[in-house]
Amino acid sequence: MSTRATIHFLLDGSDESRAVIYRHGDGDGLGAELSLFLDELQANLSDTRFNDPSYLAAKWVVWDASRHHLPNALHLCDFLSVGVVLTDPPDIAYRYLVICGAGYGCVKRPVIICQKLGCLNAKGVRSIKRKTTIKREDSATRTATAL
Repeated sequence: MSTRATIHFLLDGSDESRAVIYRHGDGDGLGAELSLFLDELQANLSDTRFNDPSYLAAKWVVWDASRHHLPNALHLCDFLSVGVVLTDPPDIAYRYLVICGAGYGCVKRPVIICQKLGCLNAKGVRSIKRKTTIKREDSATRTATAL
């Protein structure tokens, strides 16, 4: 079964998601992919949009979708496994927070936080079983440390 996840893009100091992206599978390893994505932007773009959660989320969708083409796809829109949602679906196992620096021209690398989710309670709210920050040591090594 797929490990479903969402990625919430927000501004530092806010708990309101500016964009929420759904990933149908491989949610448990998504932190490393997000870190690789940020590395890719830093290395290849003069305008990373690290200060703009909505634009950064759009860049993620394009990047992630390009990596999940259907076999023999003839069009860039022929992909599955990634989409834009309003809220977390009830069956996700992981929630990732990509916290962008606030302010025009901010180039500070976003912080990635992974939340491993528990079961739904009687009120339909998921508990957070474990929370980790994905840290970037260098482009070759990634580690996750418990908060």
